[in-house]
Amino acid sequence: MFCMQKVDKMFASFTGQPLDMVQQWTERDRFMSSSEVSFLAYIVVQKREK
Repeated sequence: MFCMQKVDKMFASFTGQPLDMVQQWTERDRFMSSSEVSFLAYIVVQKREK
């Protein structure tokens, strides 16, 4: 449980979303659509430099 709290705090910090919202979205067995994921800024859409 401690690890999940730590991850939630990191996601909240990185995305600028409130911690309680992040905790709702990271509950176990939670499936998200691509629009939900992009809204939460969980993904980075950027080409890698070679």
